[in-house]
Amino acid sequence: MINTSISFTNKKIRVLCIDNKNELIYINEEDSPIDFSEDISVYNENENLINELSDIIQDIFKEGNVTPLSAKIVLDVNQFFINSIPVETFEPESVKSYIVWDLSNFFPDSYKNYLINYHKVLTQENPYSEFKLLTFAVKYNTVKFINDIINKCNLKTEKLDIDLFSSYNIAKLKNISEKYLILNCYKNRIDYIICRENDILCYEYIYFKENNFDIELENNIKLLNINKDFSGVKNIYITGEEYSEYVVNEIKSFYPDLNVKLLNFDETLKVSNSLSSSDFINKFGYKFISLAGAVI
Repeated sequence: MINTSISFTNKKIRVLCIDNKNELIYINEEDSPIDFSEDISVYNENENLINELSDIIQDIFKEGNVTPLSAKIVLDVNQFFINSIPVETFEPESVKSYIVWDLSNFFPDSYKNYLINYHKVLTQENPYSEFKLLTFAVKYNTVKFINDIINKCNLKTEKLDIDLFSSYNIAKLKNISEKYLILNCYKNRIDYIICRENDILCYEYIYFKENNFDIELENNIKLLNINKDFSGVKNIYITGEEYSEYVVNEIKSFYPDLNVKLLNFDETLKVSNSLSSSDFINKFGYKFISLAGAVI
């Protein structure tokens, strides 16, 4: 049985497949006619585009001679509204009320058009007196558009994930007890999460104009050590396809005592012999790390 993930990020469609031994057997990518960092809900029910995108995916499968029956989907973080909110309880009905209230403050006219989910955040000060939720919201029409593409490929959608948080599944396998940071870079934003073991301690992000990337990156790197959760971080992992190798060098220049590197497959996923010596996976494997996080 083939375990497959498909990602839609920026102007790329990527595919990753592992076999029943959890061995990576295939990765590939193709250009997309649309930019998945922009609002794709506007394309809902666009049959011509759905057909075009599904054809691209099926051609990727044909090139790799793989025939999956289902797939995990990884979406560009720009498709989601993400926020951290304090709550008094994790009781399910109360949690739902908190999330809906928070979402309605940002989108008073359209909050009912979103699918919502959440992740519990560990608070270091006093975890018994304060709770926090990391909330995720995505437009119904965005999900429907993606599902229509997947259905057109004769596949079943197993789950929907966010690229940054899917990469987190890989990073936490590398860190048994140490605190670590995952920083995701795109042309218009930087997101990061600080984690300890299997707990997310905080999430931050910043939007900016593409031509301001260098300035915004330097400003935010300098501010990292102001974040109370940054103290004790040993490892920093860089993900995302934009400027990633450049970001590694920049962070190293500010924090030379920390282990800073691109988040790659390394020992977390066995790579088939045919792929292990591939220049493509050695150079660009980090661009597929969120897909690996979706299938492990």
